[in-house]
Amino acid sequence: FLHDLDVLQTALNYKGHTNQDHEGKAVLLIHSMRWLRVKSQPEDAWEMSCELLRSLAKFFVAIHGHPVKYAYCQLLEALLLPIAEKADLELNVPKWRDVIDTLRPRLNQLLMKPKHWHNAFPLMSVILCVAPLDLFTTQWLQLVLTSQARLKERTTRATALKAICRLVWRYLYRTTEAPNVTAKKLDDIIKLVFQPGKRSYLSTDESIAEPLIQLIRIIGYKHQDLCFRTIIFPLMNAESFLSGRELKADNLEPERM
Repeated sequence: FLHDLDVLQTALNYKGHTNQDHEGKAVLLIHSMRWLRVKSQPEDAWEMSCELLRSLAKFFVAIHGHPVKYAYCQLLEALLLPIAEKADLELNVPKWRDVIDTLRPRLNQLLMKPKHWHNAFPLMSVILCVAPLDLFTTQWLQLVLTSQARLKERTTRATALKAICRLVWRYLYRTTEAPNVTAKKLDDIIKLVFQPGKRSYLSTDESIAEPLIQLIRIIGYKHQDLCFRTIIFPLMNAESFLSGRELKADNLEPERM
């Protein structure tokens, strides 16, 4: 795979002079690598994984042409997700940090242009989920908060919510902070995602409802009291039920409930 990509890379390195035949072959080749499963254990397998991802990162950084860029984004996301699921201390080795340091500047450039957001943002969220711990802890919440405008748009909401779920999962299940710090950060996330009032982001559309449900599970499993108090009870409109006042149909919001 790497040999064939290297051959095609030479033909695709010239901005504005893309050979469509070479571009099409590169896209097919990149997509065909998604069946690969990189491993973080044992140590020799992790060494090989680092080498593979470092080579792909270098190709991605140097490539031109939207179809090939997007194919690399989708491939890297697919390869990195199993690492995010299983790896922990392995993410702090210098060779892996090189992979992350190669990818992030290029993705930051893509995120500056709205047309690339659909492909660049999911990959950036996964890259932070596999980043060394010090980098993740300083960057993850900032990336979540940048998605506020995207949550307002129905066409981008599902993508933003899925990325937020992944980042919150890494934060709660792979890092440790003081309880008051964790509660404050979760409160910021909850206020962002589960907005009160009629301008809510909630929906019964599966692509939006599913990540919302997963986010409630991710938070609730680790912080049950906070989850009930700040997410579930408000969604049920619990204050109205406990107030003793006569309730009308207008008090019930089916999507929230």
